[in-house]
Amino acid sequence: FNHALGLVSLRAMENGAAISLYLWQTLPGMVLLYGAFALHLGLAFVAVYRRRNLARIGRAELAQLLLGLSIPPLLILHVLGTRAAESLAGVDSSYTYVLLVYFLYDPLSGWQQVAAMLVAWSHACFGIYFWLRYRRWFARLRSPLLALATVFPVIALAGVLAGGREIQRLAADPAWLERARARIDFASGEELRLLIDLENGFLAAFFGILLAVLAARAIRRLLELRGGLVEVAYTDGKKVRVTPGTTILEASRAAGIPHASLCGGRGRCSTCRVEVSRGLDGLPAPSEEERKVLQRVSAGSRVRLACQTRPRHAVTVTPLLPPAATAREANLPGHLQGSEREVVILFADLRGFTALAEEKLPYDVVFLLNRYFRATGLAIENAGCHVD
Repeated sequence: FNHALGLVSLRAMENGAAISLYLWQTLPGMVLLYGAFALHLGLAFVAVYRRRNLARIGRAELAQLLLGLSIPPLLILHVLGTRAAESLAGVDSSYTYVLLVYFLYDPLSGWQQVAAMLVAWSHACFGIYFWLRYRRWFARLRSPLLALATVFPVIALAGVLAGGREIQRLAADPAWLERARARIDFASGEELRLLIDLENGFLAAFFGILLAVLAARAIRRLLELRGGLVEVAYTDGKKVRVTPGTTILEASRAAGIPHASLCGGRGRCSTCRVEVSRGLDGLPAPSEEERKVLQRVSAGSRVRLACQTRPRHAVTVTPLLPPAATAREANLPGHLQGSEREVVILFADLRGFTALAEEKLPYDVVFLLNRYFRATGLAIENAGCHVD
């Protein structure tokens, strides 16, 4: 919204920034903003560690993960150039300062910030989509939300471009440019080197933690392989052997077996649920979150969420929803879903009924049928069966 004010004027951008910066520079605002950033970054590293097979996750989930990991390196230059420069060097980090840098002194960093904004926005849209797409009402709002998701960054970039052009026009006046530089008080050479050192230090720490997480994944796999592999079998005859601790959903993906998962394996939508026909006793008990989701769909005692179940022993499972399950199917109670089971079916008929019916009046045929239905129907129901 603040960027879009550039379509009005540079002054409108500055006035908008005064309000938004006031909110974020209070103590609660700073705790919320930087706390959210740190928590989000930590969750990204956790996601990298927990995923057993990064090459086999869905394309949208992989895109969201990669976009999330690319935000900190793209964003650090802007954070250091504004907030840190203001705190450490006394720079007035206004829109005038930022647009002067991006449109006059360092256009390359300006393009980097365009990329940062688009990456962060896309990452957020993926997250909201994964969060809401299995809700029943989401289908009605999908098109309007997509329109908003497209329009907002376009308007923001248009505002930045308009503000930049106004800056270029104003900067053509040497007197105005001199006054602007005096008011901004750009960082000195020594202060600039300090900011660059901070940027390099942050990037080194970020990539160091990422490499440590990847190394931890490799060590975990080696330790798990020492305990042997676990077989996950499917009732259609397919089998896959995975390391202990791999979820059933990840096992399906590793073997290229289509498996529904609207929420991306976060234990929210229930579309990945499976019926366990062998090895149920050896599975860890469902977590409180998994139990609530299973209760919501009235799942049976042998049903588990594939994305939350990590077998340590051989299991045989049957996915209960088709791979292309929709939000409507996700919210159907378990007893309305198809399941595979053994049944006995009795077909009963009246010998020579067609010839018999041709020789009798309709009233007599109905009387005979009612006696037949009463006799056979009661016998079937008394045996605990069902007349269809």
